[in-house]
Amino acid sequence: MKPLVIGLIGCGLWGRNILRELAHLNAQAHVMDPNSESRGYADQNGAHKTYSNLADLPEVDGVILSTPASLHAQQIKELIPLGKPIFTEKPFVLSLDDALEIQKLAGDQVFVMHVWRYHSAVQKLKEIIANKQIGEIEQIRTRRCNWTSPRKDVDPIWTLLPHDISIFTELMGTVPTAESAVAEFSESKPTGMIAHTRAGCACVAEVSTRYPEKIREIRVQGSEGVAVMPNDGSEVLLYSGKAGGQKPHQKIIQTDTEPALRMEVNAFLKYLQGGDPPSTRLEEAVEITRCMTVLRSMAGLSNG
Repeated sequence: MKPLVIGLIGCGLWGRNILRELAHLNAQAHVMDPNSESRGYADQNGAHKTYSNLADLPEVDGVILSTPASLHAQQIKELIPLGKPIFTEKPFVLSLDDALEIQKLAGDQVFVMHVWRYHSAVQKLKEIIANKQIGEIEQIRTRRCNWTSPRKDVDPIWTLLPHDISIFTELMGTVPTAESAVAEFSESKPTGMIAHTRAGCACVAEVSTRYPEKIREIRVQGSEGVAVMPNDGSEVLLYSGKAGGQKPHQKIIQTDTEPALRMEVNAFLKYLQGGDPPSTRLEEAVEITRCMTVLRSMAGLSNG
């Protein structure tokens, strides 16, 4: 079968990971990046050809956008006239107005990359919930904390929190609604948030760039037990036992080792070949943006 031709817009920190997966999946990647160093990297690491201007991009089967979040709204609008499916990195856009405008322009042409929806540990937690292995779900908590952020065009809440909103969406089957939020600051700049949302149950997320250690945790509390994804998600821990009783019984479930990004990129490639669409379609992306912007407003932060 002839390889799919993909336009990769942006080959920075995360775009390089996407390029690696496109090469692994035997797609023909045409990389556009105005930065000569990024183009040089792409030339040496699997790109079929590189370009400095979007207008020079050849005919492609689909486009993956991996540029700074502050550029997404304008770049998506520039890409829509190509008439090709667009898979954009999160955050989708930085205001609900931009999200709604793109929805009117794009129809079903745009999808958003939320890599944790493809993570095997999240899928295992989803299975545990569906099978009622820990009873009725009472609460989901996530923590996504580390020190500083490599993204400089937006504050780290835009970088970190969309992951957790998308995890709640995947686990509960609906985009959560915002209930309350408190922001964290350092030198008057936002560095984190504790966000309370609801999607069938209470869904609480803590994100911060003021933790000296890296923390990635998903905790699902049920009426009959607790399921936890600690650290890198290589396993899920299942705890059962009465609250206040003896030490709970622990079961360790190993998860699939295939990289979530590979599964995400492959989902887009399969869609281009006639398969199911990627997880986050435009209508859902708009609602995730709505949740994000409402939480930010509740915390006294600006959007856009």
